[in-house]
Amino acid sequence: GGGAWTLIESQVASADATLDFTTGITSTYDTYILVGSALVLNTGGGFDFLASTDGGSSWLSSYSWKVHKKHETGYDGADLIDQSVFDMDYNQEHASGEMASFTIWVDDPSGSADRKGVRSDLLYFDTGGDGAGSISHGSINSTSAVDGFRIDAAGGSATITSGRITLYGISHT
Repeated sequence: GGGAWTLIESQVASADATLDFTTGITSTYDTYILVGSALVLNTGGGFDFLASTDGGSSWLSSYSWKVHKKHETGYDGADLIDQSVFDMDYNQEHASGEMASFTIWVDDPSGSADRKGVRSDLLYFDTGGDGAGSISHGSINSTSAVDGFRIDAAGGSATITSGRITLYGISHT
């Protein structure tokens, strides 16, 4: 029956600036979930999400979202329209060695009637052990079918030294 999470692909990071998922993203599933676990960057930065409509040959450059953050100095948020990436931890830089985990949900990526809904939650612990995080929701600003996802470390200026990202699909029927 529908509703079960189906494993599509899992990748272990090892000095990767990006991790791409370009197979198995079809109309088979209504929703796709990327789960990042125990990810560590080699330098300061954050995590970006991008989508592709051509199997990863190029990446879309228009995303809109709202982000709500809790960090060392308090709480804040932002409303971002037509940005070049979906920045899961907007202006929330991680220091080298800090561990982060996240989930990203993408609704109806194969549809062509509307933009694709995206939501994410990210948690990280700084080197002092304090937790912080963000919750974001928004869209991929394209009505074309999406068939690829990318996680980018600090706009390509950092590498993910360790951790795992796994892609799941959910069918509602």
